[in-house]
Amino acid sequence: MGSVDKRTLDERVYDQLCENIISGNLKPGETVTLRGLAASFGTSLMPVRNAVNRLTVEHALDALPNRSITVPKLSVEEFNEMSEIRISLESLATRLATVNISQSQLDELEALNETMRKAAPAEYFRLNRQFHFGVYRCAQRPVLLDLIKGAWLRVGPLLNSFESHATELPTVTHDWTIAALRRKDPDDAAASIAADIRSAAHILRNMILASDKSDQQRIDEKRVGAARGPAKKSSSKRRPAARAKSNVQA
Repeated sequence: MGSVDKRTLDERVYDQLCENIISGNLKPGETVTLRGLAASFGTSLMPVRNAVNRLTVEHALDALPNRSITVPKLSVEEFNEMSEIRISLESLATRLATVNISQSQLDELEALNETMRKAAPAEYFRLNRQFHFGVYRCAQRPVLLDLIKGAWLRVGPLLNSFESHATELPTVTHDWTIAALRRKDPDDAAASIAADIRSAAHILRNMILASDKSDQQRIDEKRVGAARGPAKKSSSKRRPAARAKSNVQA
């Protein structure tokens, strides 16, 4: 018999919405409505509203005046700060995990990493998150784990645009992490996770810069168009051709 889910409806909807954000199912700048979310979750509006309120406080969602909700876009500065926070929190969790991680857990991480090498982009990111949190749970620090989840909520939507770059991400940093965990070497394990985050952050940062540049170009084009005003239609009309006088005499 399977375990009974003791979470309340509010908690289940919150967890489901968090999953959609962290997995990148909701894109940066994408707008959704409470009714749309309720329909997709098969629930009433109340638990969805409660979940959205929580995630708005956590800066994972933004509430708009028209009662719709949007996934915030991170600026380069915000992304850089979130990357620094992730490195600090996740390095600490990895360091603590070296004490508690078991042989079977290490074998599971190694199997995950091998699967990632052959995975399609969408599957790659799911497995990547499973790998990271598989390490962090071994730290056995629930508060620290919640802080890490909060950081992933802020950067998760970017992953939806990251799929085309999945092949650029080496899994060798995961190899280093596993090897250090097997040796019970907290310094090397923490450094390997930090290197993994930095390598992905470098690609994501370039994507944000490219997106910002494209957005600015569109804004500039609109401003130029507005400054020129509407195109004037030519008022000149063709004169009807003059009738040729007949030279034929009666």
